[in-house]
Amino acid sequence: MPAHDDSSEHGMLFDVLVNVVPIGILLFFVVLFLAYGSFPSDPAVTLIQVSLILIPAIVVTVVTYYAVTAVTRDEREGGAEIPPGYSRADAETLSNGSDE
Repeated sequence: MPAHDDSSEHGMLFDVLVNVVPIGILLFFVVLFLAYGSFPSDPAVTLIQVSLILIPAIVVTVVTYYAVTAVTRDEREGGAEIPPGYSRADAETLSNGSDE
């Protein structure tokens, strides 16, 4: 059986989609604000307002990227024999302890 199949790819795409939707919403509000916003006379205020929307969008994008790379790496390496929440070192310690 391959390390990843269509169901795991479908699940990963769904997980990514869950994070893409908020990013799209945040970018929509940036465009909406820049196109139709009543800008104050101070450009620093506009910069702060836009950055309060863009910074969370950037953070969600970075977190999504690292989550996808971690999931993809773990699927390639296998590791179905290790229960969730345990590392390979934990599994080796448990298997070495049970041999005694």
